Amino acid sequence: MNGTTHTHRTSWRRLAIVSIASILALIPSNAFAYSQDVYAAANNHFQSKCGWCVVGSGLTWLAYIPGSTIPSQATVSAYMTTGDKYPGQSGSCVDPSDGKRYYGHDPRGWAWGMFNYTPAGYYFNDYKKSGSGAQAAMDWEFVYGVRADGHPDGAIVEAGEHAVDILGYSSLNDPFSTKPQQLNGFYIFDPWFGRGNSGMPNWPYNGFAANSYIAIATWNSTYYKPDTTDGAFWNNTYDGVLRSSSGSPRDNPAQSYGDYVYNQTVGAA
Repeated sequence: MNGTTHTHRTSWRRLAIVSIASILALIPSNAFAYSQDVYAAANNHFQSKCGWCVVGSGLTWLAYIPGSTIPSQATVSAYMTTGDKYPGQSGSCVDPSDGKRYYGHDPRGWAWGMFNYTPAGYYFNDYKKSGSGAQAAMDWEFVYGVRADGHPDGAIVEAGEHAVDILGYSSLNDPFSTKPQQLNGFYIFDPWFGRGNSGMPNWPYNGFAANSYIAIATWNSTYYKPDTTDGAFWNNTYDGVLRSSSGSPRDNPAQSYGDYVYNQTVGAA
C-alpha cells in the first residue's frame, strides 16, 4: 500500500512538472515585462468632428494634467489654428453630422494648444526625427515621456493623417534603469473610435477602442509612418508632440522633458 501510494505521488509530481513547463512554454516572452498604463476613462474626449483628431487627443491629454483648462472642442480647434505652422495644410473633411468642412491641425498647433491650456511650468513642443534609427528613437521618446510624469504623449500616425495619445507601454525593464531594454508595444487613445470609416488605408473601421494595446512590430510597420501630410517642416520625419523641458513651441525646441528626467535619473544616454 505504501509503495503504491509513493508511486502514484511520484507520477503526479512528474505530471505537474510537465504541465507547468508546458504552460510556461505557451506564455509570450514579454508576459513578465515592465509596463505602465495611465489610462483613465473619465479623461476620454473623442473627436466630435471628422477633422479634429488633434483636438480630441489634445483635450484627452489635458484632462490628465491637474489644473488644465478644458474648453469646448470648437474653442480648442480655433486656438490651434492660430498656432499651426501651416494652417489648412493638415487635411480637411466634410462631417456628415452637419455637412460642414473641418480642418485638421499640425504638430505645432497641437503643441501650442497644450502650452496654452496647461498650468504655468508646463512646456510642450513638436519633435521630429529622420534618418537611420529615427522611428525607434521617437518610439523611445514616447516611452520616456510617459515614464517621466505619468501623462500621455502625442503621436502623429498614418503618415500625418491622424493623431493619437500614447497612454503607456510595455518594455523588458523599467525604461529608467540601466538594465537591458526592449520595447514591446504601446497603449493608445484613439479619438476616432466609434465614428465608422476614417478613409485612412490602414486604420480599422470605427478606430481603436480606448486603451487598446498595439505590439511594437505592428505599430512600426502599419501605423507609425513618416509624416507626408503636415507640411515641409515635418516631411518624411517621424514626429509627435511631447512635454518639453522649457520654452514655448518653436522650430528648435529644448530637450524633451522625458529625456531631461531620464538623464537626471540614469545619466546621459
